[in-house]
Amino acid sequence: MNIYFAPLEGITGYIYRNTYNMIYGHVDKYFAPFVSPSEKSPMTPRERKDVDPGNNAAINLVPQILTNRSDCFIDAAKELKSMGYSEINLNLGCPSGTVCAKGKGAAFLPETIELKKFLDDIYNYAENNSTKISIKTRLGYYHPDEFYDLVKIFNEFPICELIIHPRIRSDFYKGDVRMEYFTYALEHSNAPLVYNGNIFTKEDYDELPDKTGTVMLGRGLISDPSLADK
Repeated sequence: MNIYFAPLEGITGYIYRNTYNMIYGHVDKYFAPFVSPSEKSPMTPRERKDVDPGNNAAINLVPQILTNRSDCFIDAAKELKSMGYSEINLNLGCPSGTVCAKGKGAAFLPETIELKKFLDDIYNYAENNSTKISIKTRLGYYHPDEFYDLVKIFNEFPICELIIHPRIRSDFYKGDVRMEYFTYALEHSNAPLVYNGNIFTKEDYDELPDKTGTVMLGRGLISDPSLADK
């Protein structure tokens, strides 16, 4: 199995990541909190500092991009490529009110026509520039059954990994995860899957339907930094 460290905005910056890796380790990939590109700039100075390879030399880092505009995504991807990154992650899961009010993160999921065009654009770029793109997603915005159509859309693209947090936007991070939808993905998704959500103990991991796969830990590693080792 592989263990990934989830991006938590304002917490898992490069200082935290390097300190955690030095003390605890046992993490195969770290995902940086999202870069949010704009027309003016592909990333802010603070975002650039966080993903600067010199600040992440000892870890396997994957930068994450949050946007609903393919041109802005590609501009940021080009900048990250010039910094040496060959894999990037698309954020389709953030439930934050300020993010969703701009149609980004989880709010992009129900806009299936626009989402498909967006994915067409960014995966065309990726194919021509030797870049891998993974996706971190929720089940949907309004209802978990949105996930059935999303899987069909995702299956049209060469997603290097599909990271699934089996909740909808209004769930935020509360209540039980909707595990039956992750089980559906195991049976119907073309992409390699990563499970994310409510893993706080080894016993939580043991209850997953796919115990040989990859998991992304976030709040679980914050509350128990030795969880990956366990």
